Amino acid sequence: MDRKTRLAVELYKLGVSKDGVVELLSQFSEDEIEQQLIYLPYRKAKRQEAFIVDAIRKSYSPPKEYYYAQTKADLAAAFDAVDQGSQRAVRQGDPQSQGYGAEDSPDPDQANLGLAARQPDDPADLPDFDGSLR
Repeated sequence: MDRKTRLAVELYKLGVSKDGVVELLSQFSEDEIEQQLIYLPYRKAKRQEAFIVDAIRKSYSPPKEYYYAQTKADLAAAFDAVDQGSQRAVRQGDPQSQGYGAEDSPDPDQANLGLAARQPDDPADLPDFDGSLR
């Protein structure tokens, strides 16, 4: 099916009359008609047959919803590419360098761990519940 026939069928499906289809295809370029057909799902047209004829005749600009959908699709593709790239980088890494299967480190020296690891020598060093020293 050639392009002009496909456009005529699309216009008929929307309810445009035979005379309307003939007029549009004879007075406007196929690109203009096709572009308005692409925009139509993003428009809030109650009577699509009348709206598409008017949109083609008056060269309506693209609706903002069309741009939002394009931007959303572009962002989704970009995020997918980033996600795939990060997964690929993790898979290609050396398991030893990431700590998988690495030998356990030796027991740390208790003297070098700071106060959190040491037990108090004298219980009197601990604060009471009210915050004062015993």
